[in-house]
Amino acid sequence: MGRIYVIGISPGSPLPEEIKEVFLRVKRIFASERLYELLKGYESFSLYMEKAALINNVDKTISTIKAIRGDVAVIASGDPMFFGIGKRITEEVRGREVLIYPALSSLQLAFSRAGLSWHDAYIVSFHGSQKRQWPVADLPLLCERHEKLAILTGGENTPARIASSLPRGSTIWIAERLGHEDERVRKTAPAKVQRMKIKEPNIMIVQNPNAGKASAPALGLRENEFRRTEGLITKDEVRAVVLHKLRLPLRGVLWDVGAGSGSVGIEARRLAPGLEVYSIEQNVERAKNISQNAISLKAGDITVITGKAPAAFKGLPAPDRVFIGGSGAALPAVIAHVIGHINRDGIIVATAITIESIEAAMAAFKKAGQSPELTQVSVSRSQKVGKGNYMKALNPVFILKVAI
Repeated sequence: MGRIYVIGISPGSPLPEEIKEVFLRVKRIFASERLYELLKGYESFSLYMEKAALINNVDKTISTIKAIRGDVAVIASGDPMFFGIGKRITEEVRGREVLIYPALSSLQLAFSRAGLSWHDAYIVSFHGSQKRQWPVADLPLLCERHEKLAILTGGENTPARIASSLPRGSTIWIAERLGHEDERVRKTAPAKVQRMKIKEPNIMIVQNPNAGKASAPALGLRENEFRRTEGLITKDEVRAVVLHKLRLPLRGVLWDVGAGSGSVGIEARRLAPGLEVYSIEQNVERAKNISQNAISLKAGDITVITGKAPAAFKGLPAPDRVFIGGSGAALPAVIAHVIGHINRDGIIVATAITIESIEAAMAAFKKAGQSPELTQVSVSRSQKVGKGNYMKALNPVFILKVAI
């Protein structure tokens, strides 16, 4: 079938003789419009120009490659395996040898121009053509944890939009059109980016000297840090036990059902930022509180679903973990739905304070063929009385756990 050569090129960098020989040997050379313009700038282009084809759609490029017998070349920007087409070709084109030829990546160029090391940088892609690791809403959380970020911008995620989510006191380098004659690298502050005219393509470097000094801990958020109505919140000590029993994965999907103030989902995401958290709450005011709590406590991109479970589950991705903090009379239906949709090796944790709720939950789990682990948590807190203190008991809470 022939080899596939995935060749990275960088603006301003010479074309190695080895690559020129590859271009002369292959049947077709595929390049996006931007990279085709770079290719035209090489003196040797006239020797292989008839082989060059302009394709801007990655899916179409891969399907076309599969149909061609013989050697082909695909042009990539910088390092093809750094958020590039190289990964998709190696994964999706079977039975053919794929050879990767990297050039300098935009990340390497940006850090070298800024005079900074990049081995300790956390890399985030907001480029429109890539599956994004993180939404922009997660930037405050990422900045809390990483002193140095490298951000690939793109599409609607412009430097101005990104800068609006960065903490005050951060330092930004914006590297524009690296390798081109009009290349520019500027050092600035988040508040100034809105007034800057920035050309594409560009990359951002962010340094936050306050990283690691988080105002909100990964574990240990207190009840009074959450906006809430009617006192509805999973108490601190109970929340700690719930999170322990959930055995949170680093990545996956968590449903927080009957979320109230959102405390379990919010603290879960601070512990495991790779989680997709869906907080389901039927009360409109409480749902608003969850959104505000996620922002103020820098939990990032939590999706709040305002609706009644189990109907509110429609369209959600299958969960890996589920916490059921409240569902009222719908509890049996919620449990049945969750058991029918949770991913393999998933965990369900539910809390209840009334005997009737425990009986309903136990019956629903047993009907689905599950035997829950049952724990009772009794908490007393010190409270002043006169010149002394006494221990005031909180309502005991039952916690059920099922591992699928």
